[in-house]
Amino acid sequence: MKLLLLIYTLLFYTSANAQHLKVTYNIKDFNTQIPDSFKSNPAYAYLIKRNENIKKHIDQVHFELKATSNESIFTYIDILDPPKDIGKSIKSGIIATGMNGIFYSNNKTEELSIKKNIGGQIFTILTKSNNRIWHLENDRKFILNKHCLKATTTDTIRNSKGKFLKKITAWYDPSMPYNIGPGTYRGLPGIILSIEVQETNKHYKIEAISIKNGEKFIPRFRVENPITQAALDSLFVSKKGGF
Repeated sequence: MKLLLLIYTLLFYTSANAQHLKVTYNIKDFNTQIPDSFKSNPAYAYLIKRNENIKKHIDQVHFELKATSNESIFTYIDILDPPKDIGKSIKSGIIATGMNGIFYSNNKTEELSIKKNIGGQIFTILTKSNNRIWHLENDRKFILNKHCLKATTTDTIRNSKGKFLKKITAWYDPSMPYNIGPGTYRGLPGIILSIEVQETNKHYKIEAISIKNGEKFIPRFRVENPITQAALDSLFVSKKGGF
């Protein structure tokens, strides 16, 4: 009887720990091109220097994804006391990838909440967690000794400058039953360990550098100034893109 109780306890402990996951990511292959039309802009030299600093130092940025079986939180880890110019450039690089802020998702409600500091104000953008249509492909590769499969999709971006396409390639591990990944990237039959994004003048990759199971955490997320993305876009327009 004691042996059965011990086996049950061990199985329960292993199962409970397996439901807690922590994945650390960083940014690789970041490249942004400044359009030639900006050459006459007084800020052109500054933008070139900023991009050089981003490329040189962006790999210092780490993101952390913590998950239970039902909830997850994704955020970037602050770099302690970076030099002022480098710190600003790194922050610009994080914003350029769209990974600035705290991303909270709930699988039961299919909610995705994104808390961001925009113009000095904190907003929580409320949306649905699975709003992309992925195309599953047969290509395979290993990431951290995990056998990953390929999926692709395309986001359409519309703003005051027109319509743009963002091509996205994801690599996910179907052996890990979490339909989550970096930032807003989720909805695949396995955890996303790598995202590669190609835009008109921008390219970057966010890839996992470590995976840990069993590190328990309690998701804590407080909604502040809830707003939809459409309402936030309208607010930007009304303030002519600024606050």
